Amino acid sequence: LNNLKWRKLDFITIKNNYNTILKNIAFNYNNIPSDRLKLENLVIDNQSKYLFEYNNFNSLPKYTSTNVDHFGYFKSTPFVVDYNSPTSHEATRETDINTVSYGTLSKIIYPLKGYTTFEYEPHTYSKFVDSNSQLQTQGTNKIIGGVRVKKMIDFSDAQNKITKEYIYLTDINGTESSGNLLQKNIYYVKNYLLPTENN
Repeated sequence: LNNLKWRKLDFITIKNNYNTILKNIAFNYNNIPSDRLKLENLVIDNQSKYLFEYNNFNSLPKYTSTNVDHFGYFKSTPFVVDYNSPTSHEATRETDINTVSYGTLSKIIYPLKGYTTFEYEPHTYSKFVDSNSQLQTQGTNKIIGGVRVKKMIDFSDAQNKITKEYIYLTDINGTESSGNLLQKNIYYVKNYLLPTENN
């Protein structure tokens, strides 16, 4: 596990056909072994620094935590593996809309001190592909793991901003999600034994 979590990109060097260095980009991390790896900034040619901030990063659990949804995003309660009731596992992997954005990028600060902020929302879907590869209507919007960008705000300074909002609907004035779920999650409990009448 220690070897896996510290596999990171430290720098990029861009050269031309004559092997002349055109640009150096250095990536700087928190580098605290007991914490999750976090990119704190990148520096171009030892001059231009880009800073990164994150949503509730310090509230994330340790590696291999069971506090994750279907896609591995953080949720406030751990999932359950109950060998007496294997179907209960799926319900405990449902997305927690209050914590799913923990650890996501919240802000980029540019070298000239302008910045961009990001707001997220959970993925939703209104249709899904069934076991016969047919697209079925869900009836109501459902939430599935992970997040998508809801809003980006670019600030050249504290007063001047440009806002971009993203809408994921079949109709801009409607409420039906444009999301199509290609496959519902299926879990397998290894070595599960089904009790018989004689146990």
